[in-house]
Amino acid sequence: MTGTDPNFDELVGTDLGDAERERLRRVHDLLIAAGPPPDFEPAEAPEPPVATVTRLAPRRGLALVALAAAFVVAAFGAGFFVGNRGAGAEQVVAMVGTGQAAGASASLEVFAEDPAGNWPMQLEVKGLTRGGSERPYELWLTKNGRLAALCGSFLAKPDGTARVRLNAPYRLSDFDSWVVVVEGSRTPLLTTA
Repeated sequence: MTGTDPNFDELVGTDLGDAERERLRRVHDLLIAAGPPPDFEPAEAPEPPVATVTRLAPRRGLALVALAAAFVVAAFGAGFFVGNRGAGAEQVVAMVGTGQAAGASASLEVFAEDPAGNWPMQLEVKGLTRGGSERPYELWLTKNGRLAALCGSFLAKPDGTARVRLNAPYRLSDFDSWVVVVEGSRTPLLTTA
């Protein structure tokens, strides 16, 4: 060791156990014996930059933690509901727009038949614009391409969306497909794909 070598006791202190102190002593001695890297030129170490530490007020810190926790809960909830879309449905039927509603689409979730013989459903529609009509839309079951059994009526929001619960008190196996029409019309705007 030379006079410029770091002092082992100053580096590690004196509060170590004997085994740990001996292990660190061996490593220290090996590093000293190896010496500095060949291109190392001892120089005065630059002064470290001064760090500015800003301490948040305790309330602000708690508010940030609460905000982060609320975000996590909201993300989890959204993931749960989006991930469980269609959960419990007996069948999910896709519907596509036709003719004047070519850009529209819908998803019809048909749930399990209740003891009375009703089939609860939820219809979610996108892109179904009013087209100047104030009349509601209707969901029908069809047989041989004709409207056969009404399952309910609904209105769409101005942006063309709707999410409504409907009902079919019929034996679904007696019908061919589903369609959405404007009340009083027989021309399908949406039909099963």
